[in-house]
This record gives sequence, structure tokens and C-alpha cells, in this order.
Amino acid sequence: MAADRSDDQQWINEDTPIVELVGILYQDDEVLSEEAVRILRRIGDPALNHLVHLLGDDDPVQRTSAAWALGRIGLAGAVSALLERLGDERSDIRVNAAWALGEIGDPQALPELCDATRDPSSDVRQAAALALGRVGHPDGAGALCDALVDPAWQVREVAAQGLGTIGDLDTIPDLEEALADEHSRVRRAAARSLQQIEGRQDW
Repeated sequence: MAADRSDDQQWINEDTPIVELVGILYQDDEVLSEEAVRILRRIGDPALNHLVHLLGDDDPVQRTSAAWALGRIGLAGAVSALLERLGDERSDIRVNAAWALGEIGDPQALPELCDATRDPSSDVRQAAALALGRVGHPDGAGALCDALVDPAWQVREVAAQGLGTIGDLDTIPDLEEALADEHSRVRRAAARSLQQIEGRQDW
């Protein structure tokens, strides 16, 4: 098996068509997939332009796949195009766009991600809250505090987790209120985040 995997890695390089490299991202072979990510990052703008073009495709499957791939590769130049997809008519594409923005981690996405925590779709709200935690910037804390009272417990849970990552002392009262949440996973996330924030005070 190791020999086969090595052979696979030898045939993908910067001369491999971008379309093929992107397709490899979806394979189960994690080593081969990571190698494709590294190559696509080295290719840079041509890979970025290819995927950004697909983000505007009429086919929603192409749009959602491109958003996911851009997040997987983590190309910062994709931020503007992904922000546009946060307004896509399809919730699955908005989910992947929010996830990708979180993976890239550029603070310029914060205003739109904060707005996305109020999306009609709970899946989008969850992805946006998760992305705000991944970005980890204090400017995202207010939206995450608001998300602690979201109707969906999954959104409340990731909001509590994100606040722990951000570590803003001003969010402690909101997290303390979340300790009384009706769902145990939200209560656990709030407790862990409080420990994270309070632990930093001792540093």
C-alpha cells in the first residue's frame, strides 16, 4: 500500500492540470489530498482564478465545490469572491462559503460573517459562528454573544466555543448565562470557554 501511495504522489506535480488536482482534494487518501493542497498553493493565482471562476458558475454543485476547495487550500485572495457567495440563494453554498472564510481566517470577512450569524438557515448561522471562532478576532465577539441565544443549540454551542478562542473578558457574563442553557453541550462549551478565558488572566 505504501508503494502505491508513493507512486500516486510522484505523478502529481505543478504540471498536473488544476482540474485534476482539485478533484484529488475529494479523495479519501489524506496524504495524496494534502500533497494536492500543497501543489495548488504553490501554483497560486492560476488555481485561485480557476476556482473563483467556478464560484460564479450557474451550476450550484460547481459553486459549492469551489467554495469548499478554496477553504481547503486557504488562499487569501479568494476572500472577496467568497464574501459574495455568503449572499448565494442556496444555503449549502452559503455554508461552504462561511466555512471557507473561517479556514482562511482573514479579519476582513468579519462584518459579513457577523451578519451571517443571523441567516434564516441554522446551518449557515452555525457555519458563520464557527468561522468567527476560527478567525478569533475580538470584533466577532458581539455576534457570538448574540448567537448564544440562537434557537438552534448547535449554533449556541459553536458560539460558546468561539468565545473561548477569542478570549474577551467582556464576554464572561454572557458565557455565565449560557451555563444555564437547556442543552448540556452548550453548557459544557460555555464552561470550557470560561475556563479558557479565566485561565488567561493568570498568565
